[in-house]
Amino acid sequence: MNLLYFGIVVSAILSFCRATATDVTDENYTKETCVTPKGVREGDSANFTCVFRLDVRKHEEDFLVYGFSPDEFEPAKIIAVCNWNKTSGQHACTVTHGYSVHVTTISNRAVIGIDAAKDMNYVCNILPSDPSVTPQHCGLRPRKKTLETITCDAITPVLSGQQASVMCIFSSDVSGADITLEKYNSAESTKPEEILRCNSPTECSIRTQGYVIETKTDTYMRIGIPYASFHQSGFYRCISARPDRASGKCSLKIVEGQSIVEHRCLDNALLYTILVLGMLALAALPIICFLAHTNRLWLPCPASTKRENRRETSERESCDSNKSSELTFCNRDYT
Repeated sequence: MNLLYFGIVVSAILSFCRATATDVTDENYTKETCVTPKGVREGDSANFTCVFRLDVRKHEEDFLVYGFSPDEFEPAKIIAVCNWNKTSGQHACTVTHGYSVHVTTISNRAVIGIDAAKDMNYVCNILPSDPSVTPQHCGLRPRKKTLETITCDAITPVLSGQQASVMCIFSSDVSGADITLEKYNSAESTKPEEILRCNSPTECSIRTQGYVIETKTDTYMRIGIPYASFHQSGFYRCISARPDRASGKCSLKIVEGQSIVEHRCLDNALLYTILVLGMLALAALPIICFLAHTNRLWLPCPASTKRENRRETSERESCDSNKSSELTFCNRDYT
């Protein structure tokens, strides 16, 4: 009796599950819509998914996919028309250039591939249309492309025989792009020498002897020169294969060791000369002030010095006046 009761319960549960599964995957869809991805960049490949109200394989349904621009003045255009082929047991689709169609194993869905994403609204609809079902459109809104930059940097000048390096700095992740480092002998040169090429994040090869890869990340690359020589002087350029990136160029100058030492010696000699002249000027300052004080050299002196000079001048004039009076008086006595 217990076994019979248990069997009835299990049968009821299985029947409910089958009914529920049918509700989810069969005729009880109430809408037709689609789903678009997020974060797609304009011009990149992408895809969106059509979700139908029926299993289009089981019911051998034809379907239509069309798109229309957010701009109201542009007409809608058919993306794909898929008809059920009874002979092959699958859909045969006529697809507009730039798109592809794949009906998934979850047969109420179809994946529509896009070669170059742009602003567009899409509609997926089973044919013939059911008047009671209004298809819901989905919108693809890719991000606008911006010009990404590549900068090149090098510490220059460098002594011949010493270590040098060239750095490529990228404004965003370049792990999936081809990268090339080129060298030009002059700013006007149009025939570069290829130094390095990366065909993938892990496949980088040095094309010219005398260079090594010191550091490489998704946004930064440092190419080292263990023993710098004169022929490595020039203009270096970091290039990415992606056309939306602006390449960067930098200069590296290799010089003889004596040249930098001579320049430094000249700079030091000039500095010492300035210091000596300054010290001599300070030492001569008391002499200059003394000469100014004795009226042998005219210089703008402090106010106190001027007052002392005026007082001494007044005293001398007074003394001279007294002497003149005495002489006059004496002359009168003798006459």
